Amino acid sequence: MRQKKKILFSIFISLIFLFLSGFSFFNRSEDKQKVEIEFFNQKSEIAEGLRHAGKSFEKEHPNVMPTDYN
Repeated sequence: MRQKKKILFSIFISLIFLFLSGFSFFNRSEDKQKVEIEFFNQKSEIAEGLRHAGKSFEKEHPNVMPTDYN
């Protein structure tokens, strides 16, 4: 009896995961969405390096828009 409960429970959990993963299919959109990343820097010593990293990241990922490099 215990083994039957374990099997039913594992089937139930598997079905829940399959059901929930199916919703991610409907969340996809065909058009490219713009993503905006804000980074708050409190150390002025590394500001120039972060600006450079942000610009190179933007070149590799054109759908990500920077807020400001100032």
